[in-house]
Amino acid sequence: MGAALDGTPTAARDGSNMIAPMLDAVRAEATLGEICGVLRDERGTYTEPPGF
Repeated sequence: MGAALDGTPTAARDGSNMIAPMLDAVRAEATLGEICGVLRDERGTYTEPPGF
């Protein structure tokens, strides 16, 4: 399954469409948490700036 997740961070890095690599990972039975973890490692976590 690790190989199925390899295309997702590459697509996130170069700005290409991430749907196809994500679908490949899902077909290989990767969980949503695993896919999100790969993307979190690549892009980081969004934190909303404080303020009103």
